[in-house]
Amino acid sequence: YTTLIPETFKVDDPRCIERMASVGSRGLPRYGGQYWRYIPCPSSPEFLGYIDKLIGIGLEDIGLDLLHIDGLNGFPEPYACHCPRCLAGFRAWLVRRYPTVTLQRQRFGFAPLDHVEIPDVTVYDPIALPLPIVTDPVAQEWMFFRCHLLAEVWKFIVRAARRRRPDCYIQGNAAFYPQINPF
Repeated sequence: YTTLIPETFKVDDPRCIERMASVGSRGLPRYGGQYWRYIPCPSSPEFLGYIDKLIGIGLEDIGLDLLHIDGLNGFPEPYACHCPRCLAGFRAWLVRRYPTVTLQRQRFGFAPLDHVEIPDVTVYDPIALPLPIVTDPVAQEWMFFRCHLLAEVWKFIVRAARRRRPDCYIQGNAAFYPQINPF
């Protein structure tokens, strides 16, 4: 899931990077610092459509009975996607969570939320230990939103697989950062 390799992908979709890649706070982030591996945008319907197509090939054409999703994770800042789709999704999510002016002012100290920007909560570049406590409410909500988005992508994958083959197994490894999990 975490890799979009344009050298071959562009043959089928020349605009794949602009339609499917994440846009981090510092530009187009690459997976593991490798210039040839872009990180996909979790809000890209085109990328989810591509994943759906791959699931179909695996389960219907090849006949797999297990899908292993490698590296489905929420990349930390500054690699998290800040594209217009993610910004619009974040703002809409905030309004759903805090639907009234009163609730918005209680949580953020201001209303409306129409002009909230995505915060760059960079504690991972380089990794700050101990991890700082994030007290900014917009930054906290951005982290919650990204967890929600990650769960939605996992649900999408499970539904796409079960729609084709209800008895298939689905497993995955959400990548983690061992530097911040010392135990």
